[in-house]
Amino acid sequence: MTCDHRGSANLTLSTSPIFLDKGVFHEDYSPERILHRDDQISKITGILADTERRSRPENILTTGAFGSGKTVVVRKVCGRLIQGCIFVYVNCSRHNTRLKILREALRQLGVSTPESGVPSDYYDRRFDEAVSGRRFVILALDEVDKFTERKGAESFELFYTLSRLVKNVTTIMLTNRTTFEANFVENMDARVRDTFRWIPIDFPDYDAKELADIIEDRCRVGLTAGSYDRGICNLAAGLAYAQGGRARGALALIHKAAEIAENNHHTKLEESHVREAINQLKEAQGSDIIRRLPPPQRAILGFILANSPTSPVAETWWAKWAGKHDLGKTRTTFQRYVRELETLDLVNKTIRSFGRGRGIVATLTVPPQLVATVFSSLTTEETDDSALRNVQCN
Repeated sequence: MTCDHRGSANLTLSTSPIFLDKGVFHEDYSPERILHRDDQISKITGILADTERRSRPENILTTGAFGSGKTVVVRKVCGRLIQGCIFVYVNCSRHNTRLKILREALRQLGVSTPESGVPSDYYDRRFDEAVSGRRFVILALDEVDKFTERKGAESFELFYTLSRLVKNVTTIMLTNRTTFEANFVENMDARVRDTFRWIPIDFPDYDAKELADIIEDRCRVGLTAGSYDRGICNLAAGLAYAQGGRARGALALIHKAAEIAENNHHTKLEESHVREAINQLKEAQGSDIIRRLPPPQRAILGFILANSPTSPVAETWWAKWAGKHDLGKTRTTFQRYVRELETLDLVNKTIRSFGRGRGIVATLTVPPQLVATVFSSLTTEETDDSALRNVQCN
């Protein structure tokens, strides 16, 4: 179910003075050891242990930032399911409607289906038939917010099917959105609310020392002996941590640094390689973060970029935009989205006081150093704000 790159001829670089295997730094690599996630592994394993008692496990919601280990932990635990159980993994950034998710699940269950020309309940029936022959099916919906926050995705029709119509499917939802659970509950269909429940499991960010451990462990199998040391791992971890990077970002940094060292015909990673690597990755990572934002936050970011509005102006705009897209129009919902953009350092909030008794106002802006990156990342995204086209990027 997971792809272990070690030993693959196209990725093993036997003649490289730096690399043993570049594949161990890729996102889909499944490490032998998962460091600093014992608590999460234990909780998920404990929940899924119900399969051994022929009892349907509770659904699970895993929440944590990109690179916090959610996917690798879920894949690793579900790779040890008992006989008769099967693990189905669907990434909702690629399969973001109910029918696309069901088709992909059916494909992994060995069922071929037409893409069109069938009744609306066809895929439900085929899915029910496919899972009925299994003891239990564990369905992982990665980046589930890409599905639930998409207009017209019929998300609750799927969760109705998973909670009411099939009796041996457990769903594991994975998301990096800290606001997901609150929004999901707020908008949940009444038919689903009483039956589709879950156990939340949080994946907190790694600290710098934990990142250094993860980097060193991956270098142990990916780089040649003597081409790195703990000091370089600590430096890469510290820089990644200071930039808000998680495990994925830290591993990307050491991978890039190793490539720079190799391109310069060096046999050992040095501080200069790591510092050059972080400069090269900054813009690419910023664009990736923006690309992964859900549509509501991309729209908010575009409006702020174009207008640098005060909070009341932005809230008025949000009420209209959210109304057109069938989303929560409340001030609380808007502020929740903005707080997360602030956490990602994509939005600044400047408070200005007009003096005693005259009130204060908050102005929302995109940090000047990110204007070009935000602009280039949003020009291909949907936005209702034509003013975005007039933004000048120096």
